[in-house]
Amino acid sequence: MKNIVFQKKLSIKSSFGGMEITIIFLYLFIIIFVIFPLFTYIYEKMYFSIIENEIRNTLEVSLTSLYKEYNIKNLSKGNLKIKNDKDELEQYIKLNLNLKDDMSSKENSILFGDINIVDIEYGLKNVNIVLDIRIEPFIYRKVLMKMIDKSELVVRINVKVDMPINN
Repeated sequence: MKNIVFQKKLSIKSSFGGMEITIIFLYLFIIIFVIFPLFTYIYEKMYFSIIENEIRNTLEVSLTSLYKEYNIKNLSKGNLKIKNDKDELEQYIKLNLNLKDDMSSKENSILFGDINIVDIEYGLKNVNIVLDIRIEPFIYRKVLMKMIDKSELVVRINVKVDMPINN
């Protein structure tokens, strides 16, 4: 008796009968439109949080530097008058974040766009600063934003810094 050996050819056949291409396109669709955007979104969130923390730290350092310029006696009495000193604060921010004179970013800055000081609120023992930061989005969000005729993302950051009064 002869031994008959059957060799099975490798093929992408499914049990659905002729729907191989559909399954391949379904897998590609899931990878391209679900998995990649999800990973991009998570990475983008982490990246933006790192930038936000860096800007918060820079603002705290800038305000601390601005406080040190003022008379310590006035600070200890609570007579803080820096409402008119937004320009000085902008100078410290420009130095610390490596920005140009028009508050736009240089080559080796952590920002991709410009920064705008929206509001500075002065409390008795703290200062609250509201900033608008323009950031260039990553590829998937950039494609979606091009569809609605936008090219950059504006992130609003609130920074609350305690002042060294009555120490």
